Amino acid sequence: MTQYEKPDWGPLENVIDLDACGHFMWMFEVEREDGTLLHAYKHYWNRRYLHLSSRGEAFAYIWTFDDPDYDPDAPSQYERILLHRALSAVLGPPRWPAVEARERHDDFVASDGGGF
Repeated sequence: MTQYEKPDWGPLENVIDLDACGHFMWMFEVEREDGTLLHAYKHYWNRRYLHLSSRGEAFAYIWTFDDPDYDPDAPSQYERILLHRALSAVLGPPRWPAVEARERHDDFVASDGGGF
């Protein structure tokens, strides 16, 4: 871990809506072997982590408990993944307008608003 006292919200603010950033806590920064700084953001409700570089790249933390040389702070424990997969893992699948419209319709019908 490089540091855990000075938050950097820039990487998160660059990939999600500013309102959604309020659902995260900045936890720490770690430096990979290549010098890339990763910022760890923990979702406030579901406690899942989103690891982002300052360039907006997403990384997954790789658990290897069966490795006798396991070091939880080793920068090599992070593997680059697609940003949309990282966001889906933390926030869930995207909400498409058609799905939201269907849910509003179902709520309307369930409230007997669709009856005559």
